[in-house]
Amino acid sequence: MSIYQTLNTIIWHDEGAKRLRLVWRGVIQGADYREGLHRLLSLSLEREAQNWLIDQRERTGMALPTDIQWLTQEFIPLAAAMLGAQLRMAVLRSTSLESHQHETVIQQGLKLIDKPPTIAFFDTEAEAVQWLGG
Repeated sequence: MSIYQTLNTIIWHDEGAKRLRLVWRGVIQGADYREGLHRLLSLSLEREAQNWLIDQRERTGMALPTDIQWLTQEFIPLAAAMLGAQLRMAVLRSTSLESHQHETVIQQGLKLIDKPPTIAFFDTEAEAVQWLGG
């Protein structure tokens, strides 16, 4: 059962694995993108869930350059500071070219963060879940 849902964002909590799953659907940009990630962080703190499975398989289009800048320069450092070294993000890739470009920009942005969280990108859900610890 979802614990947060909008037209383009769904968040579920898997209590046994201390994992939150965020699913993006369609085009997600700007305020909606940021709200979804802020909600994920808030729920992570509230439910003590430091493992995030971010599913982009149903996402279309690419994030705006301002969203990517915000993600790498503000949100990820904030999440890392609030959750510490325990934060692990497994990202399920979309098949779109834009998704792979987005991944490259995020990886470059992570190099600029002093203490980045552990983030890995996957093609299958099974691989992502296994990496997060089952």
